[in-house]
Amino acid sequence: MKAKRILIIGTMAAALTAGSGVGAAQAESRALDTSMKLRAPSAIVRTVESTRKEDDLRETLGLASDDELYDELYEGKSLAEIAREHSKDAQVVIDLQVAQLEGQLRERLNAGSITYAQYAAHLAELEAVVTRSVYGDAQ
Repeated sequence: MKAKRILIIGTMAAALTAGSGVGAAQAESRALDTSMKLRAPSAIVRTVESTRKEDDLRETLGLASDDELYDELYEGKSLAEIAREHSKDAQVVIDLQVAQLEGQLRERLNAGSITYAQYAAHLAELEAVVTRSVYGDAQ
């Protein structure tokens, strides 16, 4: 069961790219509604372009190294538990990951690899998927 938590982070991105996802038809109909507004998360803004996304997560969690993050995940801790143990807020971790994945979705939309309806469907599910991932089975 604890090994599954380790896979959550890696599978999250794959789940987003697997297709239109659950509820695509509903999201597509909402996308056609002109009153639909996409909400941007309160993301962490990085000023140094060359900083890797993994470093952003590690720093947000208050960890000194990638190995430390790996070890804590391997022990079966969720990202929320790791954040709490280092006096960090799990919502900041969620906001960071949502912002990063939203950027990847936007890039795919701009590149034409997904339609706007697919983009909207993924975006509608994004925060819930990330939140479940950050909290693991604890929430």
